[in-house]
Amino acid sequence: SSISSCDAASSSLTSGMAMLSVRGGGGGATRAPLPNLRSPSFGGSPPKRKANKSRFSELLLEHGEKHIKDWAVTASSSSSSLNNNNSSISNISCQMKQLEGRLRLCSQSIVFEPRHSSRGIIRIPFRYMAACPSVVDNSIVTLRSDRCVIMKTNNVIAPYEHVHLTTDFRFKFAHSSPQMMISLIQELFNAESSTSTKTSVKSINPSVSFAADVAFDESAPPIIPMPSFNDKKNDIIEQISELAMAGNSFDTTNFLHIHEQPLTPVLRSSIKTPLLEEKGSIVLTDYALYFQPAILSGSAMSNNGNIGSDGSGGKAQVWCMEDVVAFARRYDGMKDRAVEIYLSKMEGGKSSHHSVLLALDSTEARERLVHLITKQCSASRSLPIPCYTDRNFVESAVELWLSNQLNNYEYLLILNSAAGRSFHDLSRYPVFPWVLSSYGEDETMLDLTNAENFRDLSKPIGALNEDRFQEFKKRYESMVQQQKSQGAQHNHHQDAPFMYGTHYSAPGYVLFYLLRVMPEHMLCLQNGKFDVPDRLFFSMQSTYESALSNNADLKELIPEFYDPDCFDFLINS
Repeated sequence: SSISSCDAASSSLTSGMAMLSVRGGGGGATRAPLPNLRSPSFGGSPPKRKANKSRFSELLLEHGEKHIKDWAVTASSSSSSLNNNNSSISNISCQMKQLEGRLRLCSQSIVFEPRHSSRGIIRIPFRYMAACPSVVDNSIVTLRSDRCVIMKTNNVIAPYEHVHLTTDFRFKFAHSSPQMMISLIQELFNAESSTSTKTSVKSINPSVSFAADVAFDESAPPIIPMPSFNDKKNDIIEQISELAMAGNSFDTTNFLHIHEQPLTPVLRSSIKTPLLEEKGSIVLTDYALYFQPAILSGSAMSNNGNIGSDGSGGKAQVWCMEDVVAFARRYDGMKDRAVEIYLSKMEGGKSSHHSVLLALDSTEARERLVHLITKQCSASRSLPIPCYTDRNFVESAVELWLSNQLNNYEYLLILNSAAGRSFHDLSRYPVFPWVLSSYGEDETMLDLTNAENFRDLSKPIGALNEDRFQEFKKRYESMVQQQKSQGAQHNHHQDAPFMYGTHYSAPGYVLFYLLRVMPEHMLCLQNGKFDVPDRLFFSMQSTYESALSNNADLKELIPEFYDPDCFDFLINS
């Protein structure tokens, strides 16, 4: 099954309310309602896709690649004879005659999304183009490519198909001039060409070192490709982003009430979801927080960053202050400038719970926004909204857990949130431990009175197997001795001594478990391919045995295993 990235990443809240003690400034303790953090509920079936909804997502691009702008076009193509290795599906997708769709310019490729879902989405990377695309008759963009990638034919999420076929593409623009696209693509194409030249000369960085038993172990998790770091290309993308932000003043027609007053200027921000980022701007009013996505227009406007009413921006997302129940400070990559806002709303007699992760330009901007949200919410309530990353909040949660007013599941979710972990961030996804130690397929009923059926929680996962732990200690001690023997002048060229060569949580591990509900995310991380069948998640017993015995496998679990509402991540569609 598939699910949208926002739904798969949203951290929801339980409908039940636990009471958490929040210390006040006067030394006493008051009681504030705490909506428990919950793992995302997948609901048993994927959401129905609307007929006119785009199939395109940045997940279809290379990891780290960005979508810039799109245009309505009519596409046609002509190809040489097919290679025998290509299927008839590729033949159909590559041979187009007046096919309507959207042409999307991205930072490393051009993507054509046909209007009809039976036709595959075609991605044409710059590095496979014979030359920079050109304009014919002032309305047609032509290009030749030696290779392209076919995705989501018949709207089916499957491994991408790489077509090695020289193809001439023609894209006729329907309602606009292609000049803007050509001016942008020339800069990106030249930057991509310079990157390819450098990569062909020096493809491996000799200064990077790996632990031998981690980097090359057959059962080790896949190495996630890092986004390419091309300063020139990154500068171009940043300039395009600046153009988009400057060209869209905030549209005040998005305000829900006529008398709303802005409390902040237009703040640049982005909504973070797993592997995705939507840039835009936010404005906080005395009623709600608004996020307006950035839209690249034909030219930048002069009123940069001002609130206007010209309708130049996109439709805004709205979060009412009365629905805000909590917040937590978060990291955006390595920068402490993000905030996660938790909301609860009654819809049709039922409570709806979710959160949104916003990254701002700076820590100062984040703190100013948090201060105003807290002040605005506290004005209409008897108690301030809690912050899940504050020390007082965590200390209160500990007291409630010790007095059996919080169960283990709720307590671990609170600790994960306090540690900066979020369901919106695969690199900081909540971690839950292996608890049981027996997963035999022949056992119909597990004896929970037998202590041998439980994992020793006093030890980390890497220390449960004593023989393996001794190997880890031996490696650590040998690294320490090696550094001592070589002297301090050589130590800065080597890795610091370490016990374990891998982590208990990483994006690849999270998607290892969630492959069945987030297949597009896995395809994005693994260059359009699923891992080999033997390395996919298919058995609790074999996964636990690997975590106990494999030197390159120390992964713990995720909250979904302990949430009864999350079940379809274990079901094959």
